[in-house]
Amino acid sequence: PLLDASSAAVEAAESDRKVAKSGYIPRIDLTEDYVRSTNPVFVFASKLGQQNFTPADFDIQTLNNPDPYNNSQFRITLHQNIWDGGMSSRGNEAAEAGIQSAMQSRRRTEDEVAHGAINAFWNQVVAEEMLAVARDAEQAAEANVALAGELVDAGLAVASDQMSAEVRLAEIQAMRIYGEEGVQVAQAALRQALGLDGMETFRLIPPDGEATLPAGDSLAQRQQDALASRPDLLAMQEKLRQAGQGVKIAKSPRLPQFGLLAQYEVNGESFLGNDGSNWTVGLGIRYRLFDGTANKARVGKARAQTSQLESMIEAMRQGIRLEVQAAWAERIAAGHRLVVAAAAVDRSEEALRIVRDRYGEGMAVMVEL
Repeated sequence: PLLDASSAAVEAAESDRKVAKSGYIPRIDLTEDYVRSTNPVFVFASKLGQQNFTPADFDIQTLNNPDPYNNSQFRITLHQNIWDGGMSSRGNEAAEAGIQSAMQSRRRTEDEVAHGAINAFWNQVVAEEMLAVARDAEQAAEANVALAGELVDAGLAVASDQMSAEVRLAEIQAMRIYGEEGVQVAQAALRQALGLDGMETFRLIPPDGEATLPAGDSLAQRQQDALASRPDLLAMQEKLRQAGQGVKIAKSPRLPQFGLLAQYEVNGESFLGNDGSNWTVGLGIRYRLFDGTANKARVGKARAQTSQLESMIEAMRQGIRLEVQAAWAERIAAGHRLVVAAAAVDRSEEALRIVRDRYGEGMAVMVEL
């Protein structure tokens, strides 16, 4: 679903670009107006437009107090933008930056989805390992109960030893139950990470060997790589580029604008009539001398948004450096923990063997076991 949402964001950004490009495309309007009126100006103009004007219409009484008159006016009008102060071209560049930002955001979403799948994979691996440990511990606890029972029967241990061993067995069994539930939850999380709705289960095959740091790898190099390639940072940089175009767009009304107008008109006394026709072609130039403080405020807002993005990008850079540093430190620490844990396992197995033998000979107490 997250990938679908990010793909929709890309499509929306592409639609914004089409909207921006529409400033270069001619606009064609069709209109049909049907009006009945006694307004002298309307009647006079309508008769002219219908090409029905006669000398009798110059009568003063007719001009001042005309009878109700109908006019059906059909127009087809073409507006062509020639130059709008760069608003369309800069809008297109801003929309292109928006597309790149959305695409980088999708890349970041892909990274997050992939990381989620990897994380869910290893969480299930760990859950299964924890369950295996709990089951091994349960077998060991059962062996201790059996051993304590034999010694009690032989008169070499007190009954409380067997009861202590049984309590410990119950605790381990509770651990095993929690472990089984943990595996079920981990499997559900993996299914969710993979976007599966069913109840699929998986036999996971962890890769062989241990992950090692590449030769010549360093924290500084990793931070530099992250700053150069992190899609979320690149997306923010594209948004900054988009905001920069927004400042230019806000300034564009200060520049002159040119446009072409072409119109064909048909007038008739009846609806959709065709008593007379005319055409118009014109070139318009507009230069805004003063609009209060509206445009100045729009430029100020665009600049403030640009400044805001610059600060957010710097904060993101700092956050990325910290994320990489934390991940680097955790990876180094995990490697050390693995070495320590491996040594601890060997010592624990030997310690268990020694204590179990001592307890069997009556030289150790149940608490030690």
